[in-house]
Amino acid sequence: MIPSSPTKKRFLGQYPGIIDDKNRLSVPAEYRRILPEHEKTLILTPGGDGFLNAFPLDLFNTVSDNLDSSALGFATDDSLAVDTTLIGEAAEREIDGQGRIILPPNLLKHLGDERTVLMMGRTNHFVIWSKPAYEKYRAGLQLTSGEAWKKALDQTKKEP
Repeated sequence: MIPSSPTKKRFLGQYPGIIDDKNRLSVPAEYRRILPEHEKTLILTPGGDGFLNAFPLDLFNTVSDNLDSSALGFATDDSLAVDTTLIGEAAEREIDGQGRIILPPNLLKHLGDERTVLMMGRTNHFVIWSKPAYEKYRAGLQLTSGEAWKKALDQTKKEP
């Protein structure tokens, strides 16, 4: 049985976008409404091939606070590799009055400098795909909707 939870808004669906010549991207109104009124900050980080993660600030802070909580963990090579890849290339971006964020050049490179993008919800954050990378990924996906639901339901099962 799936446990019930309080109603919470989630990042869902897909929305096309265009990065303009000033590297601005309009964040879908549906996604902007999910962010708390007082908080219109997104943290952008590299994702996989051809996409970026866009985290609400509170979620990013929660995740980053737990990345390496040991007292001396920051001094390890593994910790440095994670920080270099995720934190070193991250960018904090405020959503402006027109609902846009500015993508920095180092993160545009993760999109292959592509200007046509697709934003896709991932429940607690969203990703920004270069359109060609998304189409290639989606074409190679071997998971049916039924299989995806089964995997999702299997993850909700608790061990006794």
